[in-house]
Amino acid sequence: MDAAYKYFLAALEKKMQGRKNAELKSAISEGFLSQVRNGKKRASPKKQAKVANYFGMSVDEFIKIGEPDPPPEADTMEKSTVEMFAHLIKEFDGLKKECVSRLDLIESHLGIKKTGSNGNSY
Repeated sequence: MDAAYKYFLAALEKKMQGRKNAELKSAISEGFLSQVRNGKKRASPKKQAKVANYFGMSVDEFIKIGEPDPPPEADTMEKSTVEMFAHLIKEFDGLKKECVSRLDLIESHLGIKKTGSNGNSY
């Protein structure tokens, strides 16, 4: 079953919630609609258009109703991932400064002198 038809069926089920098949008899026969909904028959593009028109939509608009919604947490996950990395970078910078500071303290305690690239001690 192709995706568009799968979405058509999903949209049909959404639109038919609380309705009886007979309500669409002006667009499609009750028996045929029942068979389509039960997977025994496939609605042709012409029948799909009749169903969509019954609901005041084009087939494309109708099919979009049946498409799955994107996961709501996708944006949230992306933002939280960026925030997490920003936090880790700040934490790493803090740890790096602390390590350099402690290393300087140890070196001065041991009397180790550092030599810069110009050859001067500091």
